[in-house]
Amino acid sequence: MIHYKNSNGDEIWYEYDSNGNEIHYKTSDGFEVWYEYDSNGKFIHFKNSNGFESWREYDSDGNEIHFKNSNGVEYWCDSDGGKTNQKKRKGKMKMKTLEQQTAQANRRMRKFLNKTHDNLQEFFMQEKLTAGAERRLLEILATITFTIEATAV
Repeated sequence: MIHYKNSNGDEIWYEYDSNGNEIHYKTSDGFEVWYEYDSNGKFIHFKNSNGFESWREYDSDGNEIHFKNSNGVEYWCDSDGGKTNQKKRKGKMKMKTLEQQTAQANRRMRKFLNKTHDNLQEFFMQEKLTAGAERRLLEILATITFTIEATAV
């Protein structure tokens, strides 16, 4: 499990399975997300603490063949990956792919890290630190900056 906490007390926890897949995400404000994967590592189930869920099924070649969510969106895919027999609830159909969900999580993490970075910089400028503490704080700031840039991809 990976845990981040900034000086304002905001916290984020990430949990991964033995294959490196994210299986749980939690914030200090109580928002949670759970992910499930099949034996091939394909994303099959998403659930969040707001009650939203989605499910995916794949054929033996790993192609998505069925999608369904708790908002009433459901579709089946043909062998070329095209949607067939699609249902949607009234209004606009809004779906987030795993890539969109990952991008959203990365944006949240960058926001959290930017806030932490700014708080540490402010602390660094206001406090008298020993040379060792100053060096360590600069290392932490560099690590946070690298992580922010790495998640911006």
